[in-house]
Amino acid sequence: MNQNWLNIPVSICIYALKYKCINQLQLFCWLKLNCNHRFCCNNQLIFSAMKELRINKQTFYRRLSWLIKKKWIGVNSIKKIYHLNSFRIIHNKTNLPIRKSVIWQTEMSFSEFRAFICGSIICYFVKRKNFTDKYDIVKIDKDFNRVRMKKKRPMMNSGLNYYNLPLEYLSKQLNLPKSTIQGMIALAQKHSFIEVQEKFQETNISVKRLNQLRRFDKNNDSLRKLVYKDGKVFEQLPNSITPLIRLTNSSNLKQKKLENKYRM
Repeated sequence: MNQNWLNIPVSICIYALKYKCINQLQLFCWLKLNCNHRFCCNNQLIFSAMKELRINKQTFYRRLSWLIKKKWIGVNSIKKIYHLNSFRIIHNKTNLPIRKSVIWQTEMSFSEFRAFICGSIICYFVKRKNFTDKYDIVKIDKDFNRVRMKKKRPMMNSGLNYYNLPLEYLSKQLNLPKSTIQGMIALAQKHSFIEVQEKFQETNISVKRLNQLRRFDKNNDSLRKLVYKDGKVFEQLPNSITPLIRLTNSSNLKQKKLENKYRM
């Protein structure tokens, strides 16, 4: 029996990105949608996976072996029956206390899966940063945080909301280089999982002065944010991002304590 949608924890998306196993997660999600928790590796299933995921037979078995090794999939070696573990079990192995999930639906193409994972992670951190910017997190004791409102909640409207998300912030949260973050944003934007709005602010620096500064101070990172536009010098501000992937709360995704990150 096939499912119409999957509720994928954001913690698993982050793990797959950091440990470069998005392709393995893609196969796992495809099996979740097309098998009723248990399956046999018959030719019909393998050829269907090869066609929809655009992979060959060798790649299918290589990814399947990884999933078995990491215990995302269990196998009865006698009956040759495979068992798909729940997202909750895999979430617990990532050791990330994130209770948000994203919805993957059957009408979506698996050719966009990597873009969806990147977009989901970006949307999560966009919402998380927006929340922490609005509220004070007051620590009462080691096991309980109280949320105190910093300012009034804005009026809800039907238009799209743009949120600031500096590359430095996302790079620090994921412990990944800025070039990787830029690639994630570009891929998610290309497949319409986020909208990006570039922001610039005019400066008092002349074009001649900027050329002089760059000539004598080539290693100044702040100068890289200055760009030419219509004969003037502008400072490039952090892009504003609109998340287009809906996040859901998953009450069954819990962690007793935070230990080593991304342990598996």
